[in-house]
Amino acid sequence: MSVQTTKPALIEQGHWLTVRDCKRVLVVVHTVTFAQRLREVFELLETDLRIQLVFTVALHAFGSGVTEFLRSLGITTVPWEEALRAEFDLALAAGSRGVHELRTPAPLCVQGRQ
Repeated sequence: MSVQTTKPALIEQGHWLTVRDCKRVLVVVHTVTFAQRLREVFELLETDLRIQLVFTVALHAFGSGVTEFLRSLGITTVPWEEALRAEFDLALAAGSRGVHELRTPAPLCVQGRQ
């Protein structure tokens, strides 16, 4: 018996998206350090089937190695320019550089532990 869906299922970043009206959350990563700060949060969010995570790497002077680090976690990214054109329900970032350019409600910035 096959499962019927009212809308075609989407395949994005290697995952089937079959839940209707998913919230799209953009995870903006500037540096490897920022990625490590965000990791706890996005690992919690990725277990929620109502949320679709999309990752992008924002330009930063200390941003070398970010794409490789994310790839080592099994994460693919969309280009920054593409993220700027798309709309999201929330942006999650550990740094503020460039997030004002995004088409999303106010971004949520995650601070490191004190």
